[in-house]
Amino acid sequence: MTRRYNLHINQGETTTLTVPAEPDDPTNPSSTAGLTARAQIRADPASTVVLHEWSTTDNSITLTDDKVILTLSKATSKGWTWRRGVWELELTDPGTDGTTKFIRGWVYVTPEVTRTVVA
Repeated sequence: MTRRYNLHINQGETTTLTVPAEPDDPTNPSSTAGLTARAQIRADPASTVVLHEWSTTDNSITLTDDKVILTLSKATSKGWTWRRGVWELELTDPGTDGTTKFIRGWVYVTPEVTRTVVA
């Protein structure tokens, strides 16, 4: 069973999410050493449009021996016009090409209130 974690993102803030690699499900890896990862946000699971993506390839996901760290810059979230979606993070073992759905949940974006007003 994939872990569930809902993301609450404040638009215009740098956001860091740290997930321990201690799975609730024994089929999930207990160490992220040697793995790659990617995560996506979509409006709903069937959507073909990716609203945001993290990956170890672009360094927006960092894997340590015992945790997964996702980073979102304030500049990225500042331009979002959507307010809700779903997300999922997958871990891949490059040696076997086996992929594990590690964590998933809802995403809620709180709009930025204090901002520069253009006259």
